[in-house]
Amino acid sequence: MTPLQWTSTGASHYTEIDEDVESPNTADRISSGTAAQVDVVALTDKPADYDTSNSLTLKVHGKATTDFGFTAELRKADETVLATVSFVKAVDTAYTTKTAVFNGSLTGAEVDGLKIRFASN
Repeated sequence: MTPLQWTSTGASHYTEIDEDVESPNTADRISSGTAAQVDVVALTDKPADYDTSNSLTLKVHGKATTDFGFTAELRKADETVLATVSFVKAVDTAYTTKTAVFNGSLTGAEVDGLKIRFASN
């Protein structure tokens, strides 16, 4: 997906995002040292046997710097924001995991279009 304005430690931005936030690998990551840069990563489509969901959890393991923070937003294809986590510059400077929960029903079509938008600030 575009834009991909952040720096990636790998060939593709999506490969640097770990699905297992309980055991994060900080050696591979995306990062930004410039304000107002955006990175958008699509999530995998739903499984074939998906019916509906009652909630979604966005967990992000990251850190801010003394100069820049960032937000990560779980969004539907129509850009509706479902969940947001923020890392505040000069405050969240140690790696930590933050969580936001969306409580509500999503259809299969809505799940197929999910993405995460990272924005530096």
